[in-house]
Amino acid sequence: MSVLVIELEKLRGGSCRNSGAVDPVELQFADPAELVFEGPLELDVRVSTTDRLSFYVHGTLSYRVSAECRRCLRPVSVERNPEVRGMFAFNEALERLELNDEERELQDIIPLAADSDSLDLTSLVREAVVLDYPHFLLCSESCRGLCPGCGADLNVEACRCHHESDDPRWAKLLGLKKKEDK
Repeated sequence: MSVLVIELEKLRGGSCRNSGAVDPVELQFADPAELVFEGPLELDVRVSTTDRLSFYVHGTLSYRVSAECRRCLRPVSVERNPEVRGMFAFNEALERLELNDEERELQDIIPLAADSDSLDLTSLVREAVVLDYPHFLLCSESCRGLCPGCGADLNVEACRCHHESDDPRWAKLLGLKKKEDK
């Protein structure tokens, strides 16, 4: 059985811990090609209940992302650790809370069918990844990137561009600058 599914029977004592590897395919992303992971995601959550009608989920998710640096195009790998948290509740618990559908959605409470015997954490984990996933990575904050003219990696080498302008409107100013340099 998947680490994403927790049997309610495990919660007899009031809480349980669930951890293990999650294959990104299990999360059923709309466009899996947009999200690139280095291996499986590691999930570690605690599920607790006081009334066996509502279940609070809290934990962390760990995964590595691989992409190119946005500035210099070098390969970059980054560790991410978003928090996973949410609440599942049977209709009876929702009625006690006196929440309408809009309030329930604002508080991220996932309703459970009356005959549910397990919690499926797929939607909670998918949401945590989508909200946390970095779409632009940098190899470092001080990355200087590539020269737009010659393509030189400015972290490694100097720009090879000729910075003199061919624009005739700047000719007089360039002439003055050359005189100053002498």
